[in-house]
Amino acid sequence: MRTTADGFLEWVESTERRFQDFDQLAAGLETLLLDHVLTGNVEISATEACTQFAKALPLALSKCDEPIYDAPFVAEAYAFLHLLERYRRFSQVLDVLLRAGVLPMRDSGIDILDVGAGPGPALFASSDFYDQLTEYAEKHSIAGLATPQPKPHAVEASPSMGHVMHWISELSNRRGPHQRRLGSFQGTDFDQLRIEEREATVRALQEDDPWITISDLFAWQDEWRFNFGIFSYFLTNERIISETRRELQSLFASMRAGGVVVILGAVAGNYRKVYKAVDKLAKREVMRRIEQRHSRIVCDHADRYTFRIKQVYSRVWERLDAEATGLDALKRELPKDLWDPSAPIKGMREFGLRVFRRIDMAPQRASWHKKKGKIAWHRAGYGPAGKSTTVKSSVAQGVMWRSHFKRPISEYGSADCAT
Repeated sequence: MRTTADGFLEWVESTERRFQDFDQLAAGLETLLLDHVLTGNVEISATEACTQFAKALPLALSKCDEPIYDAPFVAEAYAFLHLLERYRRFSQVLDVLLRAGVLPMRDSGIDILDVGAGPGPALFASSDFYDQLTEYAEKHSIAGLATPQPKPHAVEASPSMGHVMHWISELSNRRGPHQRRLGSFQGTDFDQLRIEEREATVRALQEDDPWITISDLFAWQDEWRFNFGIFSYFLTNERIISETRRELQSLFASMRAGGVVVILGAVAGNYRKVYKAVDKLAKREVMRRIEQRHSRIVCDHADRYTFRIKQVYSRVWERLDAEATGLDALKRELPKDLWDPSAPIKGMREFGLRVFRRIDMAPQRASWHKKKGKIAWHRAGYGPAGKSTTVKSSVAQGVMWRSHFKRPISEYGSADCAT
């Protein structure tokens, strides 16, 4: 994977393949806002729709950690502010994973869980990236690089945000995601969800459901397991880490061998404590942090992607200027590059990234200091010298290990063994 990364990344930009997908998403967002949201309907005039949308913008910027998204026009305002830029950033994250040789891949397709999915920028970026990768692999006859379209699983508490995600999928001619798989992340227990899958299968067999066979009885063990976990601007403070500790442990334990979890956020303020807390929790769950040199990703605000984002801003603000009332006061609460067509987009200069990989396999080398290294090797099923040992069901640091976590590496596709 590493050896083909540079070739792919050069190809995807030189052929404009990536930009075409980005432009299609931008067009879908424009269609949603200009042809559906800001036109009004039988209950609300276009003037009132534009005015309420404009008033929702400062709220979506300043109260993004609060449950505000089911208020009128807030989910749409959030998508206008963040969808395209967050898509761009997550494309950079996928580039990093590809270059590092740890991009999740699997012969039967990967499962992606995006917690706090919002309007779906990370899932859209992932879907496009794997399509691009497969197209490149087919054109250059690189069989091991192709992987089926990933299966997206969105966790999003706001039904309104789920509707926005659905509309953007439809209007940009995408296969999905079209709906939320789960609502709130809090209270989610993936072990319990698997048990419910098993019980549902047993009931169907007992009722002689013609669509259920004995082989389906064992499929529940692979349900609610993931190759790729995403937390993009969701874990924003220590309180959230504390409140979702059990849920995070459940997710880490539900990652398939070689599975990757990424945490995106800012690089300063509360995020430093957040990253430290997640680092500590991940180690306990046998998730090894990798590629520490990529903890900061630089943002480019002078490329054609930024120019396309500026086009969306300008076209929407042209409509707001024509229809909305009270904009002069609102503009003082908003960044100038959002509403002034002559002001270049500035945005944040860089963002933070943490990458963790499940090590239910023989580590290639010790990456922690001696004491922690011994613990990691023992939990992964290897003795101090790297010799295989029998891992019995036991409780270690609050983690229950079961035999079905110890699956052959080959089951999870070529990328899990990539160098």
